[in-house]
Amino acid sequence: ADEYDPVPENNISSALITLPSADIGLSKTVNESFPNVGDTIAFSVIAINNGPDDASGLIVKDIIPPGYNYLSSTSSRGTYDNTTGLWDIGDLNDNGQTTLDLFVSVNSVGDTMNIANVEFLDQEDPEAANDTAREAIIPRIVDLAVNKIVSNGTPSVGSDIFFAVEVSNLNTDNQRANNITILDLLPDGYQFQTVSTSQGTYDPTTGNWIINDIVAGATARMTIGAKVLSSGDYENVAEIIKADEFDPNTDNNKSSVSVTIPTLDISVNKTVNNNTPNIGENVIFTVQVTNNGPADATSLLVNDVVKDGFELIQANPDVGSYDQVSGNWTIGNLPTSSTATLSITTQLTASGDYSNTIELVSLDQVDTDPSNDSKTITVNPLFSDLALTKTVDKTNPVAGETVTFNVAIENLGPSTTANSNIIVN
Repeated sequence: ADEYDPVPENNISSALITLPSADIGLSKTVNESFPNVGDTIAFSVIAINNGPDDASGLIVKDIIPPGYNYLSSTSSRGTYDNTTGLWDIGDLNDNGQTTLDLFVSVNSVGDTMNIANVEFLDQEDPEAANDTAREAIIPRIVDLAVNKIVSNGTPSVGSDIFFAVEVSNLNTDNQRANNITILDLLPDGYQFQTVSTSQGTYDPTTGNWIINDIVAGATARMTIGAKVLSSGDYENVAEIIKADEFDPNTDNNKSSVSVTIPTLDISVNKTVNNNTPNIGENVIFTVQVTNNGPADATSLLVNDVVKDGFELIQANPDVGSYDQVSGNWTIGNLPTSSTATLSITTQLTASGDYSNTIELVSLDQVDTDPSNDSKTITVNPLFSDLALTKTVDKTNPVAGETVTFNVAIENLGPSTTANSNIIVN
């Protein structure tokens, strides 16, 4: 002031205003820290007013991150909006607390860190360090790989082969795979024989191989023995269809192998040296079996039974052996473009079946053309019904007269008797 003030002690005066304050502390927990993908878990957010004053206008923000799908929520106070992530608590008395439970499902990908923080408060918050709470989970993820091999890629029909299946847990973080199911159902080109497993059990009816668990870095093995059938589907597939844990790499969850059955065309042919023989004459059948390829034939068996219209004299195969009782000609191996020949010598009998058939019975390979697998020849024996009649010119001659007897022979068929020696006694 312009004038002098001799009492400066009363020139200063002050007043203290005390603002209301509330220390809001947040904490967060999760009921499962290592869930499987798809599991439902619950985050619990607890807000505590540590005072010293009552809180009003309290809002906590908790946005669900993309590692989860929001399902539902419950709160002991206020309301929660899952779109904005705002939990509007409102008033919270000194030393009061309230809880928000967030129920979510676990996704296979995405951020799993869940954060809650105090968004708004009418009062001063003297301690900001406890205004944020966070919690994250680690989803159980495994990389399972299946591999299948076959013991013989070109087996013969009727042979036994073995399928080996391996299922490996490729994880390097000690994550165990649990409750695994592999589908490996034999297709109709095979007949199930045996199975052995290093772990779990296999049901040949359903094709399910069920394994309780595979530790990280370990491999489970199964071997299926099967018989190769002559036709059907030969592709065998093993596929992982179930596991508790999520597998982010499905490219190695399936493995298949297919065998190639060797194919060829076996053709048979038959000729006879005389198609119209006389009774008692020798009849020679010549049988030829040809492998038209492309594969070599093994375990080749044909059948040629001599019927009762013939009497077997001898049989001479140039390959294999012939059983005169069963008529089976066991050729065995017949390379491609090769022909086996069987000569059967018979004698024609007076009655019986005069047909003769050659037919393919079996072989290890698949015959692609069954139309030429059999041939029948029927011979036509010469039969003639000769009728003899006798007449006399005088039925009542006197002693000394000359009488003439006429003898006539007639061929009633069906065959002619040309160049035949007929003797009448």
